Parts: sequence; structure tokens; C-alpha cells
Amino acid sequence: YRIMQTNTTRSLKWLKGLTVAVSIYSCIYIILLTIRAMYYVGWVNIGPEPVKWIEGHEGLQCTILSIWWLSGVAFNLLMLIFAINSTRQLKSGTLFPVSNVGILFGCAAAHLLYKIATQNMPVLFDARRSITFDLGYDELLITTFICIFAIVYKIAGMIAEENSLTI
Repeated sequence: YRIMQTNTTRSLKWLKGLTVAVSIYSCIYIILLTIRAMYYVGWVNIGPEPVKWIEGHEGLQCTILSIWWLSGVAFNLLMLIFAINSTRQLKSGTLFPVSNVGILFGCAAAHLLYKIATQNMPVLFDARRSITFDLGYDELLITTFICIFAIVYKIAGMIAEENSLTI
């Protein structure tokens, strides 16, 4: 019993440290993403040239910029929620919370939208370019990996719950 309690305490401390690291990373990333979006709009002058708003294409340009910012922020917030939820649930004895499965699928969707918007950022500077949906190997690999992790996580949660019921 003592060894199990020591390992649980160690795991909880490790998970708390991971949660703090994810929190710091997410906050910094969201702040930098917001500053970059403000630069693109022209509210902050930190680079060579903001977006060239081309008449008749402003809606498309705003849509790409909005999807880029919203999906980037959503991905980081979902990862933060995942880490916080995991830590809270581990304290109460749940190793794989069921609510994290939806969060992981949300992360996969946000990541994919972010990568599609990032690929189409050149439209912000030259609206005559066409929208492309060619995703590279790494973008699809990461999104697929997140989805597979969510499925495995869900199965592990079901197994853990089943084992706790039989004991």
C-alpha cells in the first residue's frame, strides 16, 4: 500500500508540473498569437508590412485571419483544459477522465483548422491567390496522432472504469 501511495504522489507531482508547464506555454503562445494577429490587422506596428486589404476580398481575408487566430487559441486552451482536468481527476482517483476524450478530438480539429489557415496566410497579402487545401505530411500526421491518442485514451478509460467496478 505504501509503494502505491508513493507512486501516486509522485505521479500527481509530475502531472502538476506538466500542468504548470502547459499553462505557461499556452499563455505565452496565445499572447504572441494575439500580438501577431494585431500586427496583421494593423493595430500594432512590429514588422515590415501588415495585411494588404484588397477591395472585394476583405471578407475572405478576415475569415482566414479569424480562423487562424481562433483555432490557434482554441488548440492551446483545449490543451490547457486537458492538463488541468487530468490533474484534478487524478486527485480524485480517476486516471482517464471521460471528458478528456472530447477535448482531445477538439484539439485535433483545432490543429487541422489552424494548419489550413496557416497554409492560406499568403491570401492576406495577395488576395488574388487561390485558396489551397494541400496539407503536408506533418500536419496530417499530427492531427491523426491526436485522434489515435483520443481513441486509445477512451479505451483506456473504459478499461480502467471496468477494472474499478470489478474490484
